[in-house]
Amino acid sequence: MINGGRCYKMINNIGLPGLLLLLAASFGFLGAISSESQAEPLIDINDLTDRFSTRVVEFAVSAARSQVEIQYQAIVPNSKLGQLSIDGLVFTPGPELDMSGCSVSVGRILFQAGSPQKLGAENITTSVYDLNVSPLCLPFEQRGILAMSGVREIYVPHATINIDYYFPSSSLEIFVTGKLDGFSEFDLFLNAPYVSIIDADQPIVMKLNKAELSVRDDGAWSALSQQIPPEFSTPNIAGENVSNLLKDNMFNGVTSTDSSAFLKSLANTWNAFLRNPQQITLETGNLPSGGIAINFDKYEMNPERVFSDFKPTFSTKSILSKNLIDQALLKQILDFTPETLSNDQKLEIATALLQGKGVPSNAKLGLRLLEEMAEADVSEAFSVLVNHYFSKAPQKAYFYAMKLGKANQRASTSFLDQLEAKISFDKVLELQSRNPISRLDDKSLLSSVYFIEQAKSYYRGLGAERSYLSSYYWASLASASGARQGEMILANLHNLARNLSATEFEIWSNAIATVEKLTLDDWLVFKIAERINSE
Repeated sequence: MINGGRCYKMINNIGLPGLLLLLAASFGFLGAISSESQAEPLIDINDLTDRFSTRVVEFAVSAARSQVEIQYQAIVPNSKLGQLSIDGLVFTPGPELDMSGCSVSVGRILFQAGSPQKLGAENITTSVYDLNVSPLCLPFEQRGILAMSGVREIYVPHATINIDYYFPSSSLEIFVTGKLDGFSEFDLFLNAPYVSIIDADQPIVMKLNKAELSVRDDGAWSALSQQIPPEFSTPNIAGENVSNLLKDNMFNGVTSTDSSAFLKSLANTWNAFLRNPQQITLETGNLPSGGIAINFDKYEMNPERVFSDFKPTFSTKSILSKNLIDQALLKQILDFTPETLSNDQKLEIATALLQGKGVPSNAKLGLRLLEEMAEADVSEAFSVLVNHYFSKAPQKAYFYAMKLGKANQRASTSFLDQLEAKISFDKVLELQSRNPISRLDDKSLLSSVYFIEQAKSYYRGLGAERSYLSSYYWASLASASGARQGEMILANLHNLARNLSATEFEIWSNAIATVEKLTLDDWLVFKIAERINSE
């Protein structure tokens, strides 16, 4: 039997990064074992993943128990849903923390891997349900503040943090929502086009494109309003008083154009809230798509820069309520009459329909609109379609990735390479063969440089729809003309046959034989050798 103490010490010595690497290698190995025997898998990889997940959490709980008493009812993994939950958690501080009477209970903590909206993205959601915190867990002064606010117990029915991270651009979206029962509910949204973790001295570099904090009343205002003087709680006059108070204390009575706009929005919003006390939202203004770099040292030296950089404003509405799809535009789509809409409008509506943002989700309608745009060679539609179909329908994704390449979008090459790992080689050739093999015509330049350019373009699928057979044709002409780059491309194309099945090899060989005949025919018809010799 393995000694528990020794096992814990060994894991502690390995460290978290090493443990994660070990687990990743284990899953990779086990996945390979299970995939080798598809008919009769030796190992149920889903079950094994669930068991591993459970053990990792159990080790984490064991480590935390050195600081606080922890009990739970169950750890429930579900690899099919991509989630793991811990039910019935109870935390009780040990006597050494001097927090007698303090206890924290959580009905459920849920960790879930979501479905990212685009290739190269990761989506992770952590949710807490039925959180109860004893007031005795807080310092005496904070308990008094809560009591004055009308909060007798700390109960959070739900709180969620959702993180979307896009690896290629290092962009990050964070959405946090939660509710303190009987007091308020809040939403926090951050969109950062670039995030980088560097080192201890400068741990985070972040560019901010959008930030929004919305707070909705759930009983807080009825308790707090009784303690606010009339000059700050009477509609129509309170807004200006609150604005002036902030102006005197934060800006010493001197404001810029941006900070004045901020104070004006505060005054208007406060008056609107007093008339209908439901929600207050603080958000950034219209920032560049690439975002504004956050520099805390700069803002500490010159706080006014916060307002000039981010142009924050108050309102009584959230971002989502401001970005609802126009009803008239949506009706045009439903009536099959989108001719008057611009491509940007069509793309916005189609993306909204796929994501369910600004309009109820309707994938069928969104895809219809995108595919209509694709038929009109709108390259932005190709990219959205590739991301949508990448996991669901790789062959469809490959088709649109080829179109994306023809539009000379560099992302196409990566898409095509990744998709070819998902599609059998004969299907790849079939998809590429929807277009005829590219050949010489009267407009073609009869030079090795031109031949190489064409061969590269078809090989990469950039500037032309990827076609290995068309690339073979042009590379053969280049090689025959004495260009070594043509030889290299031909060698790469011949390497495609190394891992083919017998059936695929036969298909590839027959296709190559056809291309070689066409190449030789055109070499003679266009008298390429004579042209080269005469130069």
